[in-house]
Amino acid sequence: METLGLGGTTDALQTIDYSYNIRNGLRCINCTNDDMNSLNKTQNDLFGMKLDFHETGTWYDGNIHKQTWLKANDNIKRSFRYNYDFSKRLKSASFQSPNNEDFSLPNMSYDKNGNILNLSRKGKRGNSFTLLDDLSYTYSGNKLLKI
Repeated sequence: METLGLGGTTDALQTIDYSYNIRNGLRCINCTNDDMNSLNKTQNDLFGMKLDFHETGTWYDGNIHKQTWLKANDNIKRSFRYNYDFSKRLKSASFQSPNNEDFSLPNMSYDKNGNILNLSRKGKRGNSFTLLDDLSYTYSGNKLLKI
């Protein structure tokens, strides 16, 4: 675990605690017991985040499987669950929240060169959550021509 001060060393606004997995990848920021159910109130934590990686058996590709975070101002646990294609490119991200928010990335597709062909993204418009972006990309070779 590594601890840094935010705002200086002697008069820090809060400390930031980092923990890492066995492969030295960032695992948690301000997590209590490697958990994301609460923030450390004694350290005045304002934000915490946990990353879960694809780790199954002896296979490890380094992709983030799930990202969970918590903010002190509303104390609501939110998360993204990521899905990848066979080339390890982001295919979709589902958003999870207890209060029916939806910031999902329902669809991404790529061409054979790895260029994004389509991207859809949900978000908040007014008082409801809806599809904000439904984009198609056009290329000449690897040069982007239009979106």
